[in-house]
Amino acid sequence: MEKQNNVEIARSFSRKVNIGNYQTLDFFCSAKMEVAEKDFKKTSVKLDKLVQGEVELSVRNWQMENMAKPKEELTYEPIKPPTKEEAEALDRETERIIAEGISNQEKAKLEEAENKKVVEE
Repeated sequence: MEKQNNVEIARSFSRKVNIGNYQTLDFFCSAKMEVAEKDFKKTSVKLDKLVQGEVELSVRNWQMENMAKPKEELTYEPIKPPTKEEAEALDRETERIIAEGISNQEKAKLEEAENKKVVEE
């Protein structure tokens, strides 16, 4: 059997929102995961979408709460959590991505152990 190499993927995304008077709000999200090398591309795309989605959700929530206000009143306050449905969807997607990563790590460890046994015999 061919030995699988694991790689660590880190993805981050940030966005600035200009609120006027030379003031910006910075929204940022970062995530990383260790996966089998063969799953790099697929997992990379998923992590990228995940961090972008988190940032865009935060921006959207802030805009919904603040865009009707006069510019002088624009401030950043902690964002309300997503709706129950949004949170559940994010939780399911995050759990699935993490489970895939863990299962790939476990599979790689088992294959490595098998390869060691074969070499020792």
